[in-house]
Amino acid sequence: MANQGLVLLLLYTITLMVVPSVLAETKEESNAEEYLQQFGYLKTEKGILTEHEEKNELSKSLRAFQRMAGLIETGLLDNMTMYKMKQPRCGVEDVGRSSFDAIGNDVRGKRNSHGRWSKNRLTYRISNVTPDMSNAAVRKAFNQAFNQWSKVSPLRFFETTSSQSDIVISFARRNHYDGHPFDGPGRTLAHAFFPEDGRIHFDEDETWTDNQRNINLMVVATHELGHTLGLTHSNHPSAVMAPFYSGYRNPFNLHANDISRIQQIYGPPPKKPAVPVPTVKPLPGNVPNPCSGHVDAMTSGPDERFYAFSGNYFWPVEIKKHTSPPKPRTIASLWQGLPGNLNAAAFVLRWKLSYFFKGDKYWVFKGFQLEPGYPKSSTAIGLPANPDAATGFGKRLIVFKDGQYWNVYKRWHGMRVTKAYPMKNVWRKIPAHLDAAMRINRRIIYFTSGGQYWRFNIRQWDVPFSYKYPRNLAKQWWGC
Repeated sequence: MANQGLVLLLLYTITLMVVPSVLAETKEESNAEEYLQQFGYLKTEKGILTEHEEKNELSKSLRAFQRMAGLIETGLLDNMTMYKMKQPRCGVEDVGRSSFDAIGNDVRGKRNSHGRWSKNRLTYRISNVTPDMSNAAVRKAFNQAFNQWSKVSPLRFFETTSSQSDIVISFARRNHYDGHPFDGPGRTLAHAFFPEDGRIHFDEDETWTDNQRNINLMVVATHELGHTLGLTHSNHPSAVMAPFYSGYRNPFNLHANDISRIQQIYGPPPKKPAVPVPTVKPLPGNVPNPCSGHVDAMTSGPDERFYAFSGNYFWPVEIKKHTSPPKPRTIASLWQGLPGNLNAAAFVLRWKLSYFFKGDKYWVFKGFQLEPGYPKSSTAIGLPANPDAATGFGKRLIVFKDGQYWNVYKRWHGMRVTKAYPMKNVWRKIPAHLDAAMRINRRIIYFTSGGQYWRFNIRQWDVPFSYKYPRNLAKQWWGC
C-alpha cells in the first residue's frame, strides 16, 4: 500500500508540472495563429481542414512570416519567432490582398505595390496631434517624413487645413471606427490605407517622441506614408518599409530598397532638383466641400436654425435632408470675431447663449453678437484644450473629448465644471472620438465622427435599435 501511495503521489506531481506547460504552449500557439491571421499569413479558419492539414498550413504560414522577418525558416514556433511577433510593428497586413486597399483598387499581380495616386502634387491635413509632443514638433516630424519621399520621387506635398485634403493624419485609441482597432501600448503602432484613400492613423496609446526614446514619430510616419503612396511591406530587414519598428537612427534616410520600389511606381525625381517648397497655410478662400463629410463642429443657433462648421466656413443644416449640397458661407459673415477651424460649438437654450471652442479658449455669443470680455481660457475653468464636441443639455453644457465628458454649470460668480466622466458608462453606442454633437429638440442629439452620424434618443437613452447606425453624413444630410 505504501508503494502504491508513493506511485500515485509521483503521478500527481508530474501532472501538476506538465499541465501548466501544455496550457502555456496552447496559449502561445493560439496567440501565434491570431497574429498570422491578422497580418495575412494564415487565411484558413479552424474546422475547415483536418488536423494534419491545419498543422501543414500553420507550418507554411510560420515559414512565410520567418522569411519576412529575416529568420531561419523552420516552420516551427520557436523562441526567435515568438520574440519577433511581440516586436512593435505596423498594423497593415504583410501578405495577400490587404483590407487597407482603397475600394475598387485592382492589385492583381502587383506584389510590391497597392495602386498609386493619379497625381504628383498631394495635400495633407493633420487632423489632431498627440499630447506627447508640442504642435511644432509634430508638424516637423510629419514634414520630415514627407521630405523623405519627395526627394527621391516626383511627388510633392503641401500642408493644408482644408477638408478636401488628399491625405488626412490623425491620432486615435482602440476602436476608432475604421475596421482596424488599435490594441493599446505595444505591437500595432499605426496603420495607413492605400491610394487613393489617404487616411493615416497613429495609436495614441503609444508614447510618441522626436528622439530615441519610446516610439519616434518621424520614423513611423515615414513608413505609414509609404503605404499611403502605394508601397507594401518589404522583407529587407533594413528597409523603412519593413513591417517591424527598428527605432531611430542618425542619419535617418530611406533604404535603397525603399527608393527603388517608390521609383517603380512614380519614377525618379526631376533631373533638375525642384526648389524645396515650404509648408504653406491655406488661403482663407479655400471653400470646403460639404460632400467630403468632414465637419469641425455643429450647433443649433439662437434663430432656431442649425449650422455646420468646416475651416473658415459654415452652412445651414436641414435635418429633413438637403435636396442639393449646401453652399458654405464665411463664419465672419454671421459671427464677427469668431475664428475658423473650431473644435466644438453648442447652444444652451436655457441660457440663450452660444459657446464656441478652439484650442484652449472659448467664445460666448448672445444672438450673433460676441459677449464683452471674450475669448477666455477654457483650461482655466477646468475644461480640456481642443475638445472634440459639445452640446447644450437642459441647464448645462456638456463637453466631450477622447472618450470622456465634462458637465458645465453656469453660476452667478462664473462657470462650474465637474470632473471628467467616461462616456462609455452613459453615452451608449456613441464613439469615443467625435467631430461634433448637436441637440435638435428635447428627444434627439446627433453625434458625428469620421463622416458618419448617430441619432441618440434621449428618452430611450440609446441609439435606436430599429435604425442602422452609423449612417453617411454627406449622403443623408447634404444631398450628395
